[in-house]
Amino acid sequence: PPRSTLFPYTTLFRSEDEEMVREPFVEMLLRRVQEVVVASNGQEGIELFHEQKPDIIITDIKMPVMDGLTMATLIRKENPYIPVMITTAFEFKDFLKKSIEVGINKYLVKPIERSAVENALAELVKVVEFQKANREYSDFVELMLDVNNRVIILADGSKINQVNTDFLSFFGFSDRGSFFYQYPTVM
Repeated sequence: PPRSTLFPYTTLFRSEDEEMVREPFVEMLLRRVQEVVVASNGQEGIELFHEQKPDIIITDIKMPVMDGLTMATLIRKENPYIPVMITTAFEFKDFLKKSIEVGINKYLVKPIERSAVENALAELVKVVEFQKANREYSDFVELMLDVNNRVIILADGSKINQVNTDFLSFFGFSDRGSFFYQYPTVM
């Protein structure tokens, strides 16, 4: 049967040190996202981050080779806006303080309830969707700025909204009024 996903168009990254915890968590995530890329330690997490380009990072703090906060710090240097959720069995002030310094979006203390993960994911999805919309808008604005010097006349069907000044100059007109005076049928 088709899966109903909370976040159907992206990769979610999960890094967890304990396999007995990791596997059920990944299964739960796979019911909510399109793809889960799994790393068993922070160093592998960095490598998979470079290869897979996930949209969200979910990591445990305590992991072999490289801890989750160090991994998140390195990832944030490359992508300061990627949403990061930390899971941990620890509530120590030092971890919380470091998480704030790194800019962690969500900090969940184990044992984690399914609803807490779903709520946190929903919030992180909003961040990703906002970033995606912002990139699309920026790309559109960049395209429009790039195209602007190539557009000769911009019309909406009933009236002329803009005429390229380079076009007017090329044909010896100082403004659009003088152009439309000489060529009234263009409107």
